[in-house]
Amino acid sequence: PLAEEEETELPDSLGEPIKLPADITSPNLNGIKIDNPYLDMNGIVHPCTHPEGKVSPETEEETMLEALKYMNRVVNM
Repeated sequence: PLAEEEETELPDSLGEPIKLPADITSPNLNGIKIDNPYLDMNGIVHPCTHPEGKVSPETEEETMLEALKYMNRVVNM
């Protein structure tokens, strides 16, 4: 079974706390080393362009930023 994903707070460049969806400061709780992650981009782009509870991005740039944030989250998990 996979470990529970926990939120963590880290300071941003101005020292303000920001919440991250996963604790990226500790070792991998699942004990699995991944050398080459392969991501299904359909499963990343779709929730970024049709988010639940949020307004959809209006521009291609906003969509790319959302997709990059999502990929960063997946890699940090």
